[in-house]
Amino acid sequence: MLSTIFRTLYQFNNDQIFIIKHHPQRRLFCAKSSNADSPRVHPHRESTHRAWEIQSFNANDEISCNRTASIPLITHPNSLLINVHASSINPIDLRVRAGYGRNFLRAVKQFDGLSIGKVVDTATGASSDLLECDPRFPLTLGRDFSGVVVDCGSGVSAFRVGDHVYGAVAPHKQGAHADYVLVNDHELTHKPQTITFLEAASVPFVALTTWCALHTGARLNSQTANNKRVLVQGATGGCGSFAIQLLKYWGCHVTAICRGGDTEVFARSLGADEILDFTSPDFSQNLRSSQKFDVIFHTLFGLEDELPFSLLKPGSVFTSITPPLLKNIDSWGLVPGLGRSAIDLASRFASGAIHGTIYQWAFYRPNPDALVQIRQLIDRGFILPCIHKTYGFDEIPEAYNRLLEGNLRGKIVIDLKSDKINSNETTL
Repeated sequence: MLSTIFRTLYQFNNDQIFIIKHHPQRRLFCAKSSNADSPRVHPHRESTHRAWEIQSFNANDEISCNRTASIPLITHPNSLLINVHASSINPIDLRVRAGYGRNFLRAVKQFDGLSIGKVVDTATGASSDLLECDPRFPLTLGRDFSGVVVDCGSGVSAFRVGDHVYGAVAPHKQGAHADYVLVNDHELTHKPQTITFLEAASVPFVALTTWCALHTGARLNSQTANNKRVLVQGATGGCGSFAIQLLKYWGCHVTAICRGGDTEVFARSLGADEILDFTSPDFSQNLRSSQKFDVIFHTLFGLEDELPFSLLKPGSVFTSITPPLLKNIDSWGLVPGLGRSAIDLASRFASGAIHGTIYQWAFYRPNPDALVQIRQLIDRGFILPCIHKTYGFDEIPEAYNRLLEGNLRGKIVIDLKSDKINSNETTL
């Protein structure tokens, strides 16, 4: 169980080796990689771009557009610079904006720079100790991206300038709510050919998180999942709407937890076999009287207790994508938070074992092979991107507010090639 936590932490940091990191009027110099590319001028003329940034946590209204942010430089051989055509907003963006993961983010950023420990102001030449500044800010949010490759590091062989790609950036990195985003070559693949950039941007982060939970964790696939009963919580959100389609392709029987009315109609349109309306006064009774499940896919923070282990068959899997790991690190600090998380995981694991079930956590993980398989399913028509509403670049604050309201059918998507869009919400 401890190894699960530390593998997750390592996965967040093992590919983050930069030589220059940007801060307003400052550059952070470090030398952690002997295989790094020398920073070079981009093959396009622009040196600045637009980026939506936060300068602090715990201030949900403090997202602002920097129209003169520096375009990131490629300094690692496996990095690519992407001209972002579209992005989306995930619940993790809202939580990070409010401070979720702040202590972990600080630790990662400081770890990246500890080998030199100096920040140099490029305007004045003055230097200061790394720990005197906050390396987390400014922070650009946005995990998903679709766009066009404009530059590649010397070690990139699978992509060329001009390729249409899609992917997701890890939550601790500078995000894609900007004209350009710097990514590693294992964080993306070529975009599905049958869908638009907007549709492609709705997929990667939720798809890879769901893939980690259901394929990597619960061991479901087209050979093992036939007629397995799966309960999907939050069935019409980003992860839930993708999970229903993936599970139905694998041959599962899917029970979806969502609201009634139009939301129920939407869940059935995705392929859900049964619907449990959580707003119904009979919800708990209906849930407990359901035939037992092979897998429970838990997607909503703070609602694990409404899905008891007794709902599962012996030998089945309860997989959660809302672990308390980062929350514990925020509350207790890095090392104590890791220890508390190990205790939490052990406690839930033991509770599951009493019922003969397996409890596990799942996280977003970069997985280019999974992205390729997902691309193929999209191009073959087995999975359809679900977009609740599209906003223009200048409307990103409105898009965040809409996600905060909840009750979505699919994803909130950002069109970075349009300033404003007069689009309607999904109707059925």
